[in-house]
Amino acid sequence: GALLADDSDVEQLGVVCSRRPDLTRAQILLLWGLQHGAAVIPKATSDRHLQDNIAAADYRLSADEMAILDDIGKLPERRYCWNAANVA
Repeated sequence: GALLADDSDVEQLGVVCSRRPDLTRAQILLLWGLQHGAAVIPKATSDRHLQDNIAAADYRLSADEMAILDDIGKLPERRYCWNAANVA
């Protein structure tokens, strides 16, 4: 499946990624879910990905960054699932 629904979604994620070069896209998406209190179960395809997933817990996204990500996919009943193997 696709990571995000359309180009505007990708642009919004890109805005946050450009502000946070210390985090991978996968870590940003994990943090977004965790900071919303979601039970996030990431898939790790390698030891490096597993370590990246664990390290994400040491960071926080700002309220502004969360708001940018919250605006992604404002269509009703929209759900996202990403394959971590495709997220660098």
